[in-house]
Amino acid sequence: MAIFGISLGSLIALYSYPPLFSNLLAVYMVPGIYLVVALALAFFLQDQLTRYWTLVILMIVLVAGTFVMPPAYYFLNGILDGNPAREIPSIVLGKGRGGYKRGGPYLVLSLPWNSERTNVRIQVYERTFSDAEPGDSVRLVFHPGAFSLPWYGSVLFK
Repeated sequence: MAIFGISLGSLIALYSYPPLFSNLLAVYMVPGIYLVVALALAFFLQDQLTRYWTLVILMIVLVAGTFVMPPAYYFLNGILDGNPAREIPSIVLGKGRGGYKRGGPYLVLSLPWNSERTNVRIQVYERTFSDAEPGDSVRLVFHPGAFSLPWYGSVLFK
């Protein structure tokens, strides 16, 4: 049940305040490593679990805490962000549909970021997806984030 709650919290946080630049594999690698270590310890110490019960409980708390931290970070980064939204002029490079696991329609935008051009994949609504074509000039509304992790709002047409 806790895994369902954590997964639901992750989805809500990522849907409400989607990060502009994020590598979810790297974010969830630390909790995954803790989970593997906890399972390995439980397997190797299964005969002596009563002797090492404090270590087992500490590992359970550590694993649960690390799985809760990324969604909480994303959610608090967005909800505590008091900075005004900004717009970045962007160009649509392509578009596609992600399917069941990758989540609905998306646009690939080329936008200026830190004196460079960066390509970013942005989840969009169906209406924005159908209106946008490769080569279109759009504006991406983004927020700096309370913890310096920028997150995006919407895509506006010029």
